Amino acid sequence: MPSKSVREMSLNERRHYSLAARTFHAVLALSLIISIAAIAFGFTLYAREVDRQYKTKLSDAALTGAALVDRDAVTALSDRVMAAWRADPATAPDVGAAMKDTEYEKLASFLRSMRNGNNLSMTLIGMTDENSDYLIFLVNPDETMEIYEPGRTITLDKAHIDSYEMRNGRPNGVILRQADKSYACSAAAPILSEDGRLVGYMICNLLITDVIRNSWGFLWQYVLLLAAVTFVVAYAFVQKIKRTLVKPV
Repeated sequence: MPSKSVREMSLNERRHYSLAARTFHAVLALSLIISIAAIAFGFTLYAREVDRQYKTKLSDAALTGAALVDRDAVTALSDRVMAAWRADPATAPDVGAAMKDTEYEKLASFLRSMRNGNNLSMTLIGMTDENSDYLIFLVNPDETMEIYEPGRTITLDKAHIDSYEMRNGRPNGVILRQADKSYACSAAAPILSEDGRLVGYMICNLLITDVIRNSWGFLWQYVLLLAAVTFVVAYAFVQKIKRTLVKPV
């Protein structure tokens, strides 16, 4: 920047200063546009890859669990709990509690092993009602979470319902923003009885709040770094332009 004020400059100096300022602003604006495009493109690729990896992990876990679980035990539990729920939803938790026997504990133990072996936050077995948006829980391996006890229900929103759909033979994993503002990746694979009936879903959840927050933190660091580099490069480029084009005018 010149040591004189603009009012103190000669006409020729004003022209040089004006041309240098316009050049700097043009180069800086162009650099910022390119930087914003690069940030948007890079972050989109990064977010899509993170999204793909977690959805694949949860889908694989749900499919594996549905294939390995004792289908006969799930079928017996599902038939009784769902029959009670359709007759009177209020009695379903009592029926579910009455069925917490040795077979139930085997299923719960299987879900705990699966949860721990795959580093998941939660594994459950539940069943949807074809006439409503309710999910009825069948097996809950964590007794501290009473809301998931067999026979209890929750209403599924659109995002949860999508997680119970199959696409190209695989569970449709989804990323959900929960009521407490945490984020979870969820997937559910169907469990079929010996005669091919749908008797439940293997539900797998993984909290990824830290991953989402770290992604945004990385984005802001990237933005600040790129903005600083863009300014320095633009300034150096303009100084070069001034020496070779502006001053000789």
